[in-house]
Amino acid sequence: MGSNYGSGPSIPGITQGGNIAAGLAYLFGFVSGIIVLLVAGTSDLARFSAVQSILLSVAWFIVRIVLGLVFGILAYVPVLNVLVAIVAVPLNLIVTLAFLIAWLFSMVRAFQGQATRLPVLGALAQKYARVA
Repeated sequence: MGSNYGSGPSIPGITQGGNIAAGLAYLFGFVSGIIVLLVAGTSDLARFSAVQSILLSVAWFIVRIVLGLVFGILAYVPVLNVLVAIVAVPLNLIVTLAFLIAWLFSMVRAFQGQATRLPVLGALAQKYARVA
């Protein structure tokens, strides 16, 4: 039940079908995730994708807030303000790209009818979506 990024079903127990709803769950982040979760019906793939999309959006929001607070506070320390300026921009870019890649990869795989279990978030999504 580990992360599987190859071809074929990624998570044993998740029934195929509902790939359009599953892909749409990622389209607008937590908003589309909530909508799909409310109307997904019995599709395990759609429910799993909707919950993972919500969790991914929340994780991105929390990480961005924490980085903003840390860099904002450290920017006022006279000795660290230059270092913060040098580190903050590349780190924010890397974090944003990582979330963007995870989002796009998950959405494409969902449209293909395959569930992708992201590290940490996938296990939580599987638990909250009540998927075997």
